Amino acid sequence: MVDTNSWQEIAGLQKTIQSHLDQTYPAAVSKVWKFVLGPGGGSLIEARFTGPDPVVLRNLSEQTKALFTQAGAISVKDDWQRQVQVLRPRINQANARRAELTQADITKAIAQ
Repeated sequence: MVDTNSWQEIAGLQKTIQSHLDQTYPAAVSKVWKFVLGPGGGSLIEARFTGPDPVVLRNLSEQTKALFTQAGAISVKDDWQRQVQVLRPRINQANARRAELTQADITKAIAQ
């Protein structure tokens, strides 16, 4: 939060600070905005896509972010985060019992 002596300084500071953050921390997701008390104060424009196919939704997100950026929007972001690989082990319970392994033993081994 930045205190100013006059409300007239805010617009210029917003652009300067956002530019500094974007250039200094390109991997960060940052948004500089005028703090508003009361209802509202969020993003001026948002787009929401729903559907069963995450590949299609991710593609729509990228296209929309590009359009927003080309139109001059700042701090364009989505809530997809970075994709990460997920392991979902399939355990043969019969073999685990034969080896005298409990679910807790297997969970602990995977965690290490």
